[in-house]
Amino acid sequence: MAFNLTIKSIPNAQTGASQGNPDNVNDPYSVQINENVGAGTVIGRIEGWEASWPVTGQLTFSVRGDDRYEVIGDRINGFFLVVKDGGPTRFDYEDPEGPIHGQITVDVFAPGQAETVHEGVYDVYLKDIVNEGGTLNQPPSAPVVQDSVVATINENQAGGASFNIARVLSSDDNVGGTTLSYEFVANPGGLFSINSATGQITFTGSAQDYENNPNLKTEGNLKYFELQVRAKESGAGGLTSTATTIKVYLNDVNEKPTGISYTVNNALSENAAAGDAFTGSATVDDPDGPAQNGNFAYALVNAQGNPITATNFSVNATTGAITVGPSGLPDIATTTNYTVYVRVTDKNGSGLSHVQPVTVTVNPVATPNQPPSAPVVQDGGVVATINENQAGGASFNIARVLSSDDNVGGTTLSYEFVANPGGLFSINSATGQITFTGSAQDYENNPNLKTEGNLKYFELQVRAKESGTGGQLSPITTIKVYLNNVNEAPNTPTYTSGGPISESEQNGHVVGTLTATDPDGTTPSFVFEETSGLISADGAFRITQTPQGIWQIVVHDASKIQVSPGGGTFTHHVRASDGTLQSSGSATVSIFVNDSTVNTPPSAPVVQNAGAVATINENQAGNPTALSIAAVLSSDDNIGGTTLQYELVTNPGGLFSINNSGQITFTGSAQNFESNNLLKTEGNLKYFELQVRAKESGAGGLQSPITTIKVYLNDVNEAAASITFSEPSGTIQAGVTGAGADVVVATAIDPDTASAYQNNRYRLLGNSNGLFQIDEVTGEITTARAVTASDVGLKNLIVEAYDGPLVSGRFSVNVTVHEAGNLPPVISGAANPVVKTTSDRTDIQPFSGLKITDTDSNLLTVVVKMDDPSKGSFIGSGDYDRSAGTYTIEGTALFVTNALKALIFNARDKAPGSAAEATNFTITVDDNDNGVTTNTNVSVNAEAPAVQPQNQGPNDIVVLSGGTVAELTGSGVPVATLGATDPNDTGGFVYSLVNPDGRFAISGNQLVVANGVMLDFEQATSHTVRVRVTDKNGTGLSYEENITIGVTDVTQERMTAAMASPLNDVIKGNKTKNYKDVFYGGAGNDKLWGGYGNDTLWGGTGKDVFVFDGKLGTSKTDRKVNFDTIKDYSVKDDSIWLENTLFKSNKSLYAAIKKGTETKPVKLASKFFTVGDKAKQADDYFVYDTKKRVLYYDADGSGSKAAIELATFTNNKALKNFKAGELFFI
Repeated sequence: MAFNLTIKSIPNAQTGASQGNPDNVNDPYSVQINENVGAGTVIGRIEGWEASWPVTGQLTFSVRGDDRYEVIGDRINGFFLVVKDGGPTRFDYEDPEGPIHGQITVDVFAPGQAETVHEGVYDVYLKDIVNEGGTLNQPPSAPVVQDSVVATINENQAGGASFNIARVLSSDDNVGGTTLSYEFVANPGGLFSINSATGQITFTGSAQDYENNPNLKTEGNLKYFELQVRAKESGAGGLTSTATTIKVYLNDVNEKPTGISYTVNNALSENAAAGDAFTGSATVDDPDGPAQNGNFAYALVNAQGNPITATNFSVNATTGAITVGPSGLPDIATTTNYTVYVRVTDKNGSGLSHVQPVTVTVNPVATPNQPPSAPVVQDGGVVATINENQAGGASFNIARVLSSDDNVGGTTLSYEFVANPGGLFSINSATGQITFTGSAQDYENNPNLKTEGNLKYFELQVRAKESGTGGQLSPITTIKVYLNNVNEAPNTPTYTSGGPISESEQNGHVVGTLTATDPDGTTPSFVFEETSGLISADGAFRITQTPQGIWQIVVHDASKIQVSPGGGTFTHHVRASDGTLQSSGSATVSIFVNDSTVNTPPSAPVVQNAGAVATINENQAGNPTALSIAAVLSSDDNIGGTTLQYELVTNPGGLFSINNSGQITFTGSAQNFESNNLLKTEGNLKYFELQVRAKESGAGGLQSPITTIKVYLNDVNEAAASITFSEPSGTIQAGVTGAGADVVVATAIDPDTASAYQNNRYRLLGNSNGLFQIDEVTGEITTARAVTASDVGLKNLIVEAYDGPLVSGRFSVNVTVHEAGNLPPVISGAANPVVKTTSDRTDIQPFSGLKITDTDSNLLTVVVKMDDPSKGSFIGSGDYDRSAGTYTIEGTALFVTNALKALIFNARDKAPGSAAEATNFTITVDDNDNGVTTNTNVSVNAEAPAVQPQNQGPNDIVVLSGGTVAELTGSGVPVATLGATDPNDTGGFVYSLVNPDGRFAISGNQLVVANGVMLDFEQATSHTVRVRVTDKNGTGLSYEENITIGVTDVTQERMTAAMASPLNDVIKGNKTKNYKDVFYGGAGNDKLWGGYGNDTLWGGTGKDVFVFDGKLGTSKTDRKVNFDTIKDYSVKDDSIWLENTLFKSNKSLYAAIKKGTETKPVKLASKFFTVGDKAKQADDYFVYDTKKRVLYYDADGSGSKAAIELATFTNNKALKNFKAGELFFI
């Protein structure tokens, strides 16, 4: 960048202009001119601005110091210093008061800028004209346009020798010459010529553009070329006239558009609908620009530009968008590009046009691939069956399936199973042949079978698939392969001996029991193998069945069981039979018979009264009046005792009793049929299984075998235990909701599981003036009529369920009828009580099942309140008020729903073994428009542990409030309130700082300011503090976390002495804003950075540094923008630092100070400093005035430029002997 503007003299006879001054003819800043010069006289050419300035735009000049001069010209022809006001009276060498030497300053301004970018200072000296006698020559008059006519030029019209614009004429006194010549002072672009003799101006340039032309100037909506012309006398030293400005207007001519472009060009399919867009709106290229001759109109044309009527394509006449025509697009087989010709015409269709070919792409619509048809069983739909226990194989064909296809997705089909139970079947993927390849299958117990009435089958699912890539699948066909039940022989029976018998036993005495299973699921009978009958071959024993279905072997003929002393064994074989087949194996029955002198156990007890066993009705109590069930009797040989006693070996729930007579009674409480783990199941029946035996009364008496007795519990129809209600089906609103609108559904909770006992019906007891009705079968409550304004309010509907004569209790649901207009929010997921049980040491999300909706509000406020704030704490991202026990969130319905789902409740810890504690919650949703909904159905039941669990430490520190602090805030002011989360603690937290740096401290659960001077926005906008929290009142486990505290800016920082810190502080002010800060350093070695603005600085005690880093003012503005007052400067202790880049324009000074840094400041050399009221030498750049106590910066030392005031000092003894050594550069 050039910084020096020089002047180059333009010598001529009239001015006598020459370079330099009387003492130095080479001085580029001085010229000499003759006295008496006239106005318009060119003195010299101004030179020295850099070539990098913009080509376009006009430089402007201002002359200071002498009103006799001005600068004229342009960038093309140059800029000249000329006489503005001349003549003998203004330029008289002999005038004692007129200066023979004058100094002027020329300021240069860049285009569009108001700040001086260059300046030149010139000396102009007058030469004495010795002989001033005779007639004084006067310059010619300013040229005048003749005939008052200046021709205009049309845009794009070329010039020529005969293109006359205007003719000018000037008059003269003929002293300076007998003729005049004419010349341009300004000729934009060199487009014009002037006949020097006649003054005829002609346009000889090329055709000119109106819209973008740097040679044009603007006048309202017009544009013109500005010519400047003057006349010049022909004699030696002839004078020039003042310049005349001539405006030559260029007429704007409409030009045709040159192009159309589209930012969006979509490919469409051939089946696109009429009006579907290929493109967006057109963008037109037009030399006239959008502001002139715009308002384009569009049309569909042929390549020659002639309008056509096309049915496949259309063009929007206003926007130019290309769309599908009214007949749709052509049918095509492959992707095809079409050229559409669009004509754009300016002036709303009445002007000039341009035709633009536009390529649009049409894609064919492939024949949509249709999936294959569902496979169909061939051969008349025959599906083979499989016999039970029949093994499969490769040739065991079941069925063949076939599917048809359109062959678009492939030329062949393959078949596959979707469901193949047990992997028992195979399918030929090519032919669709299904075969049974599995092992032999059981009919009775087979998890792969499904049931259809009395039949069972394997359910296969098969589908077809196209062979091509991405081939489609057919619908699934289900095939039932039935398994035929085949009669199977019972399994080998088992004989359970009742023990030895006596030869003196009576007929009917039970010897043992028989059991067997049948694969078919039936209960087999038994026969003696040797007779195939019920009586043994020796006639001694018989097979019988009790009324309860128990098969026994009893004594048939006691006379045939006589044995020798010592006893004997009778052996028989028994087979099981299903009436057709007998078991393949037999049970060996060995019966040992004692002689009559040996004690034999009693016989197994037998139910008397023809085996009658009473049943018990559900909910029938056996107390206080016992219910007789059955009587049992056992026989004995009386050797082990004279009487028998009876006892229950198995007594489920202790519900039964037996006396010594064998009488069994039910003495228990009323029993439930549906849920009773004491019951056993037999088909649809349920029973208590008792086991009873007899025991001889004598010492060492023997026990009988056990007899099993089934006591059946009869299912009894019961009334519904409760009624629940669904979430509301919708909002009931006056003037909106009509009759038949769904409201809510009531559902009876019936303890009965038998369908015959679940025939509940419903009735509505509270009907709210006939507004509601209930479907007695479904329980659905609807509106019975249209809802009116008189219905508005909370309605309590009472419902009861009845099953015949059985009636449930009464249960109610609240339904709100809303006013017309705003609808309240809806809380779903807790229409009925929601109780969540958890350990009090475990966090829980009790609201995870809730959903909040609102049809007409964007912002909802949700408040969750616990019934007692001390029962626990909330953990979530919302606003938690611990003292009130409330948790608040705001946002959209989706936002608050997700926040509720994520909300954690931490129940307070209780002593081990304590009773569970219930916490009830009230959820209130407000749509901030008079719509409020409340729900109280959610609760948490927190159970205490049996023993004290191990302590768990805190796992999070949260900032409950605060988090920012203003710079220079006083000590003790709270910055942030802290909270902690702990798996098994809600209180007793102790907070502390880890490695504190002095800025902050802890007070209780608050972070407070410790030293506000260390909070400086200009140095740091935030600080990270590491906080530790310890539970158990500081004796437990700890957790640490970094907390970020933001620092906010104080625009005008004004400290008081009381705020000063005893530390070595660094305090900084704003570098760009003109604030008046006040800083106190205090007792330490402080650095005070005033920044920009007029600041007041107190260093205090210690070795302090006052830093100047803000932009310097000027000699005119210095005291207004950056003039600091230092109140207590000490030459002995303190220093002044200045940022070296502020002085970069002073090359000699900057070279000496530029290496200075904060860590290694550079001291000012004494040669750059002086004491006094002004600089004495050229390099006295810093001046300290001891009388005014002001420090100056003088950019040119003893030169002509005024100094800038930097700082003033308050008088004190320590200020004495201020010298260069006080100043350092960083």
